[in-house]
Amino acid sequence: MVDIFLGKMNQIPYAIQRLYNDIQNIPSAKLKGRVFLEKCREERRLSNLISAQKNGLSAVEILPKHTTFFVEALNELAGCCFELQNIKGANKYFSQAFFHATENNNSNGKAAASNGLGAISASQGRTREAQKHFITSLQICKKHNLVEARLKPLTNLVEIYHCTGQFKKGLRMIDEYIVIVRKIDYGQGLALLLRFRALLLCDIGKYLFFFFPLYG
Repeated sequence: MVDIFLGKMNQIPYAIQRLYNDIQNIPSAKLKGRVFLEKCREERRLSNLISAQKNGLSAVEILPKHTTFFVEALNELAGCCFELQNIKGANKYFSQAFFHATENNNSNGKAAASNGLGAISASQGRTREAQKHFITSLQICKKHNLVEARLKPLTNLVEIYHCTGQFKKGLRMIDEYIVIVRKIDYGQGLALLLRFRALLLCDIGKYLFFFFPLYG
């Protein structure tokens, strides 16, 4: 029964709450950790960051370090810290996530952690360092064909190119990725990419290309 709920947690918030309310009766430490992880995700999605952080810490304390869930919990916890403007905590947990993901060949976790470290660097005005982290994340995504995961580091990197006046460089990256997301019918990704593309084109004065896009 527990496994059935766990399999549906991302779709059914009440299942998370039901398991969470009965957390002391779950026999497996790993399953308990997963419940705390999913509760962390749900609370973070609702912007209940203090509660999300608390559950993230519980997940990290319980989950075995060799599992993908442990790395996911570290990344979620780091994200909570970042959104709470706890930069030191965010850096600590993203760094730990990157380390453990590397140790366990977890490409998704490694890409997410590198992207998070890039976001920290960017927020502190360290653009060159941020670019390195975002590029590392992109390279991991490309190598392992993580098409959807590629969206975050790519748009973060494009935003840096936008802010630093490297418009054409950003456009090339977006146009390359637009072709890919169209092939897999990734509508959410396409919408975000077109938004960034429009901003870049407007800023370099190419209104003609905006109103008559290359990808019709």
